[in-house]
Amino acid sequence: MPMIGYARVSTGDQDVALQLDALNKAGCGTIFQDQASGAKADRPGLADALAHVRKGDILIVWKLDRLGRSLPHLIETVTELERRNVPMAPGTRIHLSGCVHACGKHHIADIGLQGANIRIEDSVVEAADIFVGGRLGDGGRLAEKSGERAVVDELPDAVERLLRERVWGASRELVGAAL
Repeated sequence: MPMIGYARVSTGDQDVALQLDALNKAGCGTIFQDQASGAKADRPGLADALAHVRKGDILIVWKLDRLGRSLPHLIETVTELERRNVPMAPGTRIHLSGCVHACGKHHIADIGLQGANIRIEDSVVEAADIFVGGRLGDGGRLAEKSGERAVVDELPDAVERLLRERVWGASRELVGAAL
């Protein structure tokens, strides 16, 4: 199966070499690239990559945030690739992390969980606050508290509900695959 790569940097000050090296090591025969902010809709390298890939090809990106301008755009792009039978590289994932106590892992995850206790009637039960949008590296930022808190047994449904509310048109299959 042909492997097609896509790399993007946001500014001229950034170097695409690390991404190109990783894509070459992954075995990409063709690599498309852009130098443009992720928020810009006009990314000719991405448009060329998406036009180039065919059924049976595998599209590889260095990091998922290189592929989409926003989470809804990313889901739209991946859904279109799936419709065309063009899979993403094996191992593509959403970073979900958290801990029961006061560690900081939830601040750097796409979806982060921080342990909490809540009172239900006369009992105190384990729960978690849900954070979204954290990441490390280029353009890193801390996750923001979503305002959602759920008891531990209801966390999968709470995360799915949160993604559905914030990601227009997310299919249950795509959200489920990420959980």
